[in-house]
Amino acid sequence: YANPATTDKLGYKKEIMLELELNSIFKVDEHFLNCLDDGNCHAIETQAIKKDNSSFPVHISISPLKIEKGVSGYVIIATDISERKKAEKLLIDTEARYRGTFESSTDGILIADVETRDFVYANPAISEMLGYTVKELQTLKINDIHPKAALPEVLAHFEAQASQQHIVALDLPCLRKDGEVI
Repeated sequence: YANPATTDKLGYKKEIMLELELNSIFKVDEHFLNCLDDGNCHAIETQAIKKDNSSFPVHISISPLKIEKGVSGYVIIATDISERKKAEKLLIDTEARYRGTFESSTDGILIADVETRDFVYANPAISEMLGYTVKELQTLKINDIHPKAALPEVLAHFEAQASQQHIVALDLPCLRKDGEVI
């Protein structure tokens, strides 16, 4: 059996599709074959092959179709994951552009976790400004790089940024690793 959504998506008439080998419909690799041998898989990503030989990514689940004397076939449910794959690629590309901008900025940038106030990212410019390595900065909290007298103002700015009332905090005093206030 092949449902109309499948035959339409792959470009086959139902009668033709039912006569095709599995490797004419899906890119069959060793993992796929092992799932058929095991008789039960729910997380295979492969390519579905259309009649025109173009393909698209799918997530498939395979379950055995059993009768009294054993397995007579398989139920294969394929979900088109083209949009998810595009979104993943866009996210990776965006992250790479963001990282490039972040790393090459001459402005010092620190990103802190809103709840813990731990620094999760630090760029080379802030590392140079404060005299810490990037790794050292990622072990510190907001309280560690500001003079104690300035902490109420600093934390008020931090909370305003966390609640999106402010975008940037300017002219806040910072403590360098050597104790100098900048």
